[in-house]
Amino acid sequence: MIDTPLRILLSYHYYRNVDLNNALARHFADLHLDIFADSGAFSAMTQGAKISLEGYATWIKKWKHLISCYANLDVIMDAETTWENQQRLEDMGLQPIPVFHVLEDWKWLEHYVERYSYIALGVAGMQQRKDAVMAWLARCFAIAGDRAVFHGFALTSWQVMKAFPWYSVDSSSWGRGFRYGEVPVFCKREGRFLRLKLGDLTTWIRHAGLVQSLGFNPADFGYRKNNSREKVCAISALSYILAERWLRKHHGEIEIPNSLTERDLRDTSLGLKIYLVVTSHDVPNVQFLPATS
Repeated sequence: MIDTPLRILLSYHYYRNVDLNNALARHFADLHLDIFADSGAFSAMTQGAKISLEGYATWIKKWKHLISCYANLDVIMDAETTWENQQRLEDMGLQPIPVFHVLEDWKWLEHYVERYSYIALGVAGMQQRKDAVMAWLARCFAIAGDRAVFHGFALTSWQVMKAFPWYSVDSSSWGRGFRYGEVPVFCKREGRFLRLKLGDLTTWIRHAGLVQSLGFNPADFGYRKNNSREKVCAISALSYILAERWLRKHHGEIEIPNSLTERDLRDTSLGLKIYLVVTSHDVPNVQFLPATS
């Protein structure tokens, strides 16, 4: 068994009415979890829903014993209101990670770097423009220097994860297998993800050595009749844990600099950390089989 925690991101937008104790026990029984909490503001915006700041604060306080860290309630394309929310949550006794968005004035990033040492970056709306995103991120890291580290929201691109020394990122791409039948399997020898299609026996046999090294039987994925949602989740989650290990070797372990303000983080361990976005309430049990280190 591997000793790395399973890192997941839960959004208030999706889980505000869910008993997290029961949900985590049902879906992630006996696993060591590291939980990043987010308001889900972007998802709510795209669905025409609204997020209550007071409701989000109450939810964070209720489940704080389960959560390692949590982000501010950000307002896309409204840096002023995002900052107001940061201050209001702090006035409520919370210490959320501040959020800076693409296309916002650079003065806001300077503002946050002067005050915080762990900042989240949002690229919502520009993910498809990779060159522009890479240039924007390069400037963010240059401005921060050694004063702050970053969390990257909704990073589905391995190229972006690999290009910068993130402290943490989150991604929903681990779910491509059980959502679209395209399973992400990490190959540490090549330092990249392979996308293997469920039911394509030839492909799974071609990569049988890799799949078996992760503790799985290629036939369970190559034959559709053998497909198990639980095993698809398990090999995908395990692959992202191994990708996290690879990135730690690639960039070295990353530490949050001495903070200018008192942080409220239960987990101050070294990065890089990849959090798996869990937006569905019916994620099956994730149970890892033995895997090589």
